[in-house]
Amino acid sequence: MELKPCPFCGSNSVTVRFVYPPWMYKKLRGRYVAAGCLECGASTKLFCGDFKTGSPLLNEADEKKAKEEATEAWNRRVNDV
Repeated sequence: MELKPCPFCGSNSVTVRFVYPPWMYKKLRGRYVAAGCLECGASTKLFCGDFKTGSPLLNEADEKKAKEEATEAWNRRVNDV
């Protein structure tokens, strides 16, 4: 699914990327992703797969799901503004 332009600044520099909040570093497991604009800094909430299985294949599926959720949230935000 393609990301829509930023509803705030109009930039096409929007991406889904991994986020490692310092306050979560040792407390929680998993890789967190968020969709956001590289120009103005607007972003979605954090999405995380549940990586408790230890299976690389299941972890990859969870990571893909988290990226899809972040993309859907971003595109929904664009429609709401």
